Amino acid sequence: MKLTESKVIIKAGKKSATTVVKIFPKQMPMKQHNATLTCIPQWKEGLVSKLTIQMNKN
Repeated sequence: MKLTESKVIIKAGKKSATTVVKIFPKQMPMKQHNATLTCIPQWKEGLVSKLTIQMNKN
């Protein structure tokens, strides 16, 4: 798995951003694999958000 951008910034006043994640299924060592994307806010009061994606190899 590889992100096309090393850093994705959500602009002020917006609630989302778009990025591309490349997945290489032949390099998955197991039948199931979890990918976790973490959003870390730049301000101290912000909470860290995580998104976990479960991928199954067919």
